[in-house]
Amino acid sequence: MILWNLKTPLCNWQGVFCNTNKMRVPGLALENCGLTGTITPHIGNLSFLQVLDLKKNVFHGSIPVSMGKLFRLKMLILAANNIQGHIPSSLRDCSSLRLLDHLGNML
Repeated sequence: MILWNLKTPLCNWQGVFCNTNKMRVPGLALENCGLTGTITPHIGNLSFLQVLDLKKNVFHGSIPVSMGKLFRLKMLILAANNIQGHIPSSLRDCSSLRLLDHLGNML
């Protein structure tokens, strides 16, 4: 289970990777952290995100259309969750995307 404390700087949180000036978050590596619920549509606001690894959690619902705003995204790893529905066509706008791992979901 992941523990985050709001008194700790975001860039020191487990699974959060920041660039050198600590102003941007290019990576979230949250594999097997016991995360549950839906993937927030606000994920699309992380405009510098390049790697999003949410593998082996308990996410359900659908992939947010807002992920299409992540045009720097190179790797999207959603395997082994309970995500359902369709892969949104907005992901075509992620022109840097090289890896989409969605195995073990109901897509």
